[in-house]
Amino acid sequence: MALYNNSLKFLAKTRLLPSFSQIIATRSLQQFSLNFSAPKKNFINNEKVERVKFKTENGPLEIKAGQEATAQRILGGLVEIEQNKEIKKYIVSGGFAMVNPDKSMNITAAEAYPMDYIDLEATKQNLIEAESQLPSSSDDDKVRIQIAIEMYKSIIEAFEKK
Repeated sequence: MALYNNSLKFLAKTRLLPSFSQIIATRSLQQFSLNFSAPKKNFINNEKVERVKFKTENGPLEIKAGQEATAQRILGGLVEIEQNKEIKKYIVSGGFAMVNPDKSMNITAAEAYPMDYIDLEATKQNLIEAESQLPSSSDDDKVRIQIAIEMYKSIIEAFEKK
């Protein structure tokens, strides 16, 4: 045991072994502050996370610590948030993500629900019903139904990736 302790002391003195403060500093560099909310609920309030992943018009986007300031439109579907090595999944109808100059991030969704809140079978039934209503609908209704169809498909796709 003495040999082990002496080895650790040697490694620490020669800086081959990171100190506790270096480990904490490295971890904080790999995290950033996130606020995630919808009109009816605040899901994450200024908490540290490792990454956020969502769909944009240009394809999937993954935000990590150190990301340059940006504003992105989030498409309906899955938003994944990695926090303390745990992945939290939410279904959003769409929204906006803003990475601020201070490297913090804000996500505002029109609607958002934790993925475990969604009933997959009901979503599939709603998709079938919406698709059957589409051909006989007025032009105004077709737009609303098409948006619903896209949302249902995004939810089902998110479950299939689970």
